[in-house]
Amino acid sequence: DYYDGLEPRVGAPKPRLLEAMAQEHCDSADSHAEWTTRNYGITTTAFKEFCLVAWELIDELRGPDKESYPQEWRDAAWKMACFKDNKRPDSWPIETKNTEHPRSEERTKDFLMRAVEK
Repeated sequence: DYYDGLEPRVGAPKPRLLEAMAQEHCDSADSHAEWTTRNYGITTTAFKEFCLVAWELIDELRGPDKESYPQEWRDAAWKMACFKDNKRPDSWPIETKNTEHPRSEERTKDFLMRAVEK
């Protein structure tokens, strides 16, 4: 059982990464279940977290420099923007712990852009 890996238990990975991430975070049974992080004391959901990060990428791929990105990335941004109930969040959740950490100001700055370039 150990040597068979995870695939027999959880299935094969989906080849369309961004669509799979959107489905997992926005349309799963626990997507809207609230939880609180232990490190920063943020109460959030998988759906809120995905929307916060996704809209940074969507804005970049639909912005003034959009022509410098591959068409398939721009198409993916459009799909994410239209994905079920994906609305631009008003603000980041309030942190109640470790607020002096530099990350608290940087947020996800370019996180997904770096991820899709790999």
